[in-house]
Amino acid sequence: MVSEKKIELAEQQASEKKRPHSFIIVCLVGTIGSILGLMLTFSSASSVVGTWYPPYLGFSAIIGLICMGGLWTMQKWSVYTYLGLFIINQVIFLLLEKWTILSLVIPLIVLIVAFPHLKKMTNPFQAEDE
Repeated sequence: MVSEKKIELAEQQASEKKRPHSFIIVCLVGTIGSILGLMLTFSSASSVVGTWYPPYLGFSAIIGLICMGGLWTMQKWSVYTYLGLFIINQVIFLLLEKWTILSLVIPLIVLIVAFPHLKKMTNPFQAEDE
């Protein structure tokens, strides 16, 4: 028989790992942005930048979608991967002289919302009892 204390502890842990409401909005906006990026991959506008840009844009959009899925399931790796993608994209936009404030704002909001919740997130590379 399971003691009441164990049940309370399990309920407390479940509520601590519950997805914050802000994640719903961030994941929705991030997913829409990634889907738009995928659509832009096949447009003639992305080819104007260079022949290498459409594949890069598609790859970046797919990684963004994967990160949104990881964020939705409260995985730490998704925040760190999204941060890396954000930095790489900012550098590329600056080098291409295509940087705009919009390329900074939306990803930064995602990171600002996600980072405070890192302790609540799961690390798939760490044992549960640690």
